[in-house]
Amino acid sequence: MIVRERHGTWLSGCLGHSVKSLSGREAAGERQSRKRIYAPLLRSRSIAILLKDRASAQACWLLGVGEMDEAGTQMTLLRKLKERMSTRRPDEILRYGSQLLRRYSNRLHDELYTILEHVLLAACDMGHRQWIDYCMSALRSKFAGSIRLRRLEGMVKEAQGDYQGAKQIYQKILEEKPEDMLTRKRFIALYKGQRRMAECVDYLNKYLEEFVTDTEAWHELGEIYISDNCLSKATFCFEELVMYDHRNPYYVITYAELLYATGEYELSRKYYCFALEMDDRNTRALWGILLANEQLHGSKVFPIASSAASPATDKPPTSSKRKDGHGSSSAANSPATQSVTPSTTQSSSTREEHTARVLTKMAL
Repeated sequence: MIVRERHGTWLSGCLGHSVKSLSGREAAGERQSRKRIYAPLLRSRSIAILLKDRASAQACWLLGVGEMDEAGTQMTLLRKLKERMSTRRPDEILRYGSQLLRRYSNRLHDELYTILEHVLLAACDMGHRQWIDYCMSALRSKFAGSIRLRRLEGMVKEAQGDYQGAKQIYQKILEEKPEDMLTRKRFIALYKGQRRMAECVDYLNKYLEEFVTDTEAWHELGEIYISDNCLSKATFCFEELVMYDHRNPYYVITYAELLYATGEYELSRKYYCFALEMDDRNTRALWGILLANEQLHGSKVFPIASSAASPATDKPPTSSKRKDGHGSSSAANSPATQSVTPSTTQSSSTREEHTARVLTKMAL
């Protein structure tokens, strides 16, 4: 679509696709609809100035705005870039960061080098060689020889597959500064990137002997143990996490699930209840309480459905010697046997009422 500027300059390809493929009334209707959409934008002098530069036009349509000056475009790009930094979206960081560095690198002042670092890491994740070289050269000109820059060089080598070169850089940094936690963590990422999980676990254990309060390392070690099905060791890791941050619902829920998986039903139920105190609509905690009660008391999660699925017969089988998971015979758990003892019937009805209350709470 061709757009006429106020001073008679013709600009093409900025406000949509061509309508040459349409014919007759369809093309006329498409032109009229686009005219109604873009006419308010073209009344502004600022959009006409922006459209003179293709890069500015791309930034403007990338942000979904029509009328915006240079300062407004810069601030909007910067805001969107910071939002993507917190969500770890390398494609979006590279998208908005490249626009900022192309157009407004001389106006970013102190934020320039932070953006360069984030764009460098995003380019490593996306494999964009040109932006890696550009960001590294810009950072070297300002921070030549710094430990942070050398660590970034090692991360670039990791992204390129040169693990041995990255390891040499990290070892030289630790010789100068052995207490550097970030460089030690790069060794963990180095082993994990090469799928050397045994060495990764050994290094994590040695690291945690010196830096006991590092919750990220405990979480990483616990996740590795869960993937290796070492649930008892994973339980220990998440117990440490709960001790350091007992108001984190994720730590509490995961610790309760690990306790349930290792057979600690009573303790897991307590931590499920603790998670419900923080969030009374936590579905994982509600289901965990139901399953823990089932394991502790032998009742079904849905007693009505289970009784309907297996109707009672006139004479329950008394000769069967099959045992259930709790060591009691099937005849002892049959409805006929339970109806003989009043205390058993009362406790069963109490469990059913408790289950019904929890299910009602879940429905709300």
